[in-house]
Amino acid sequence: MRDEARVCVTTASPMRGRALGRAAFILLLAFVTVLSVASFPSNAPPGNAVTRMIAAFLLGDAAHADKVGHFLAYFVLGGAAYIAGVARRPVWLAPALLALYGAGLEGVQYFLANRTADIVDAAVNGFGAALGFALVAGLSGLVFPQNK
Repeated sequence: MRDEARVCVTTASPMRGRALGRAAFILLLAFVTVLSVASFPSNAPPGNAVTRMIAAFLLGDAAHADKVGHFLAYFVLGGAAYIAGVARRPVWLAPALLALYGAGLEGVQYFLANRTADIVDAAVNGFGAALGFALVAGLSGLVFPQNK
């Protein structure tokens, strides 16, 4: 009886984890979407305190905080997409779809007040999604190697 319970728990756990991963991915996607189309005052500094600090440290200029924010948002989305099992085959599909989604949101910003569309933001979105997806995929291969 104990072995049966153990089997049930182990087979149910990945499914439960995948469901939680999908829910987290959907919530993150909604959050990024809202932030992408929300209207902010035109005199607001780019990014937030954390992204300004990262931009100043890594890029030498806090003015690039917006790019850091784009990268981090899509990096997390890319990793969450892998965990959620979103379009893993072919491996490039999920990052490509996220890059297209980010580019589409940049296009929408062209029509919004106090927002500007930026091709560099779209590129950073795609780079972040690809790197986040690849990093989580690589780490999951190290942590959970396939028995072959």
